Amino acid sequence: KASEQRLNGDTRWVVSSLISDENCLIITAKESKKSIKIDFYGDSISCGAGNLGENSEHIYNTNGDGTKTYASFTARALNADSSVVSKSGLCVSAELVGKDLSLEKCWDNVSIHNNEKAEIDPDTNLVVINLGTNDFSDIYKGNSTYADLTAGIVRTLTAMKKKYTNAKFVWCYGLMNEVPDVKNAIVSALGQMGGEESGFYYVTLTVDTSGGATHPTVNGHIASARVLTDFIKNKGLI
Repeated sequence: KASEQRLNGDTRWVVSSLISDENCLIITAKESKKSIKIDFYGDSISCGAGNLGENSEHIYNTNGDGTKTYASFTARALNADSSVVSKSGLCVSAELVGKDLSLEKCWDNVSIHNNEKAEIDPDTNLVVINLGTNDFSDIYKGNSTYADLTAGIVRTLTAMKKKYTNAKFVWCYGLMNEVPDVKNAIVSALGQMGGEESGFYYVTLTVDTSGGATHPTVNGHIASARVLTDFIKNKGLI
């Protein structure tokens, strides 16, 4: 398991041999029976960074688990197929962690490190985006503004909507803190996209900073998954 893709060191997986005999179980690919498809986009929170750790710890591969996040728990609760694209430090448009590393530039790539364009399923029901924490860091450093954040969200959602033709969008924020000015910038952008009447929603998740490097713990992710799941159901988004 790993909380996110790591490129430092030798990360190759090598198959040393293939064995086939009468005791082998043959697994065949089958069409999914799940009727709901959700795509999640986020930063280290969505990676599950630190969710197995304590507040005094840094982020390590050993104290994060991407299968125990608000995204994974929500998908299970809704019996949905899901995809998660996430990167520690990711912002909407600001390039806090490297050139061309932003949701705006990476959302439809094969991966964060492969900029070939991926196929987007037009029948996806829901797109959940959980960003804002790192955008505040970039703004605090004086590299961007709240107006830049709003404009970046509008550009990104406009592009995404062209591919996710049948999806509704839920923007999450607040798992590590809900800065009022960041929330206002996000809500303003969603309003420019037409708001809930046009399928663009905002939801505040549950604050928990008791995990590694003040990231949410597994319990914090569970609490936020309950909030997000109830929100999706109550709004009739699926």
